[in-house]
Amino acid sequence: MLTLAEANLVLAATLSKAQEMKGTVAASVCDAEGSLIAFQRMDGIYSESIRMAIGKAIAAAASRAASGKQSAVLDYRSVWNASGIGLPMIRRPGGLPIMCSGTVLGAIGVSGGATDQDDERCATAGLEALAVWRLREDHAPGAMTDGPLRKRGGRRAARHISCGSMLSKR
Repeated sequence: MLTLAEANLVLAATLSKAQEMKGTVAASVCDAEGSLIAFQRMDGIYSESIRMAIGKAIAAAASRAASGKQSAVLDYRSVWNASGIGLPMIRRPGGLPIMCSGTVLGAIGVSGGATDQDDERCATAGLEALAVWRLREDHAPGAMTDGPLRKRGGRRAARHISCGSMLSKR
């Protein structure tokens, strides 16, 4: 389960990365069923970026893969409630699943950056922050607690949070 505190941590790191890149974004975190947990938008963001950020997160949760991965199969049953009320599933880069031990906990969606790659970089920063926090604080019940993994932190640790995302290509 992804908590509100964890979702807010992901969003804070995401917005911080956007600020560092001198951009503005909208970012959302949803649970495994596509229901919104947390959302933030920076000042000056285009209104369409709001819907895009939410849709990218839902697509990442439904496919268990990066939202821009066109070959990924969308599992509409997993997000039936969100899609049933008309929320979009947007298949563009910027959405990444949040996974732990092969289980989808939720997803992050980012929109509004100068490029799709900027959106994905911001989302990746959010996942990295969550991975480090969970490893440091043992907040993942029964997961990711072995000694060698704990010492690695950062991007290597984030791979275990976000299986199948762009992080595994680094």
